[in-house]
Amino acid sequence: MISEVPTLTIDLVEIRENTSALHDEFIAHRLGLIPLVSEQVDSFVTSEECACEKMCNRCSVNYRLHALCQPDRDQLLVTSEHVRTVDLECAVVPVMYEDDNGKQEDPISIILLSRN
Repeated sequence: MISEVPTLTIDLVEIRENTSALHDEFIAHRLGLIPLVSEQVDSFVTSEECACEKMCNRCSVNYRLHALCQPDRDQLLVTSEHVRTVDLECAVVPVMYEDDNGKQEDPISIILLSRN
């Protein structure tokens, strides 16, 4: 039954430059584990059902993650907050959890970068 529930996930990852200690595949896997949420999920169609030749706004969402540990810092924790949509009007974002008191919890960790 759970396999029939449509879900949104980061599926295709293009890494242009990775100078971290972790392999590209490991980072792509961690990105795929970030839960996404959208109020407009019913307006999306699967890529198989879409009539476009490539990815369009009806069947896909583009994100960008750019993180750099500055020379004045020892480490930078890259989290789901660093994942930004390219299209600012897109309503599919990484989920932000709240505790029982309504306080926002820490974002999901992806990788810890060190200086340089």
